Amino acid sequence: MTRALLVGFPAKAPRAVTLLDVTERTAHTFVDEELQELRRRVAGYGIVAAEDVRSLLRALQVEPDGMRLGELSPPQKTMTVDRRGRTLKITTAMLVQGSCGIGRPFGDPKTLEGYLAKGELTKLRRRLEADAKSLYALYEYARNQGCVRLRWGFLDELIPAPSGWHTLLVDERGSVVDDAEVQRARHASGHAAPSRGVRSSR
Repeated sequence: MTRALLVGFPAKAPRAVTLLDVTERTAHTFVDEELQELRRRVAGYGIVAAEDVRSLLRALQVEPDGMRLGELSPPQKTMTVDRRGRTLKITTAMLVQGSCGIGRPFGDPKTLEGYLAKGELTKLRRRLEADAKSLYALYEYARNQGCVRLRWGFLDELIPAPSGWHTLLVDERGSVVDDAEVQRARHASGHAAPSRGVRSSR
């Protein structure tokens, strides 16, 4: 099945969205009026993955009918860090840094807002495509290792990321579809290791 990974900005009302084609290893960013073309392209994929994927598709007014959705948000949201019960909020950026060694995996939202406001679309596209590549690196790490790594202060923890994390099946109500209910499925061939590059498409 064809697979796409999406990164949108701003998250709640996207004006720019990068589509990374997992098989082709190409990335293209759609801005404002170009989003109509994005909607057309996304409809052609069998699997679509993103952080908070269902909300992103809803914001883009894309119906997920017939799609398999992959949720790329952290598989664990918090972790207790001491005996006093203090908790650490786990972010995707932390997991990319700890798992893949990417020091600055995602762009600063204020910087991205500035690019939009000033019409600096080349910088915006470059940064969002770098964000998509960081998310893809985490996806591949989790797929190959079955876990993700959290490094923060004195913490160095492995968090299980079962195979269902990145290819989670959900129905129209958002309920998880049990693996036992899946009659037939296969993985597409030609997946890259995290170190392989992704080309930007214009």
